[in-house]
Amino acid sequence: WQTFDRFRQGNTSGYREHLAQLRSTMHALYQLLVAPLTNLPTRLVIIPDGPLHGLGFDHLLTAMPEPGTAVASCPWLVQDHAISYALSLSTWLEMAKTKPPGNRVVAIKPDFSHHSYASLPDSEAALGSIGKQFKLHSLDNRQATVSQLEAQSGAAIIQFVTHAVLHDSIGDLSFIVMGKEDGSLDSLEVHQVYSMDFPGTFFYIPNCDTHRGEYVQGEGVLSLARAFAYAGASGMVAGLWPVPDRSSGIIATHFYENMHKRMPKDVAFRDAKLTYLAQSTDDIDAHPYQWGSLVLVGNTVPVQGRNTWLTGLAALFLLFAGTIAVQQQRAQRTVKAA
Repeated sequence: WQTFDRFRQGNTSGYREHLAQLRSTMHALYQLLVAPLTNLPTRLVIIPDGPLHGLGFDHLLTAMPEPGTAVASCPWLVQDHAISYALSLSTWLEMAKTKPPGNRVVAIKPDFSHHSYASLPDSEAALGSIGKQFKLHSLDNRQATVSQLEAQSGAAIIQFVTHAVLHDSIGDLSFIVMGKEDGSLDSLEVHQVYSMDFPGTFFYIPNCDTHRGEYVQGEGVLSLARAFAYAGASGMVAGLWPVPDRSSGIIATHFYENMHKRMPKDVAFRDAKLTYLAQSTDDIDAHPYQWGSLVLVGNTVPVQGRNTWLTGLAALFLLFAGTIAVQQQRAQRTVKAA
């Protein structure tokens, strides 16, 4: 994936050779890991082990595409299956029991304008769409603190619009960039998250490498995603490598729109990726680097949208009014006949 960075910057020399190698590798992995399993359901839960923790199955290729096939039209596994992941069987069973607490979404958005971290305009723009679908409370700038985050226990979803930094050798030191009340920046490290309490909350943490970390035999990957699971999270979307802000923002927008339709989260996330692919402008835009990093872990139960109960109430009212109107018409016909 590091190779793709230079293509994304406009240097397309060697891109065809890169695509050929990518397609060959992704198809070979499909043949090894998925093809031997027959009659798979549409919705899959994958519990990876060892180096497979770093592999997103969405962008495995179910067949070798013909030369010249557009990247968006390649037979990626995501076209056939809605895929979610589990950290282990025991944590998956525990997460499956939890229910989303209401429909309140909290956004954590530090201010990077006076710091070395890049701004995230597309992820910030996605919040506007999210606010139309769900009850959104945004903690911006000086409010985006660790203590304010801890006070959000009970939120249905917590969305991070920030950066994360991976510590490969000491997983507990990986961190998410937060704000401070004085306007400077702070960090939320993995070991701090373990002591927090977020029963049932779903986390959207698409930031760089939030599903990666130090691999410990018998324990798994000491990632930020794993830490939130131990803090009581019902599930999360996390990243396997640095996610481009543009694609991250587009996928988040469609994901929340789909969740508002009461889709299961894994189905909503799959459809968001497919929408992104359908709208991609060229082979660079459709490359798996842009969308394959994001993975959904844990509970896939739908979340209650902001206005779902109002829609249901309106439908009930219309049904009731229609029934009354029909009864009145029948009564009038009876009177006339008499």
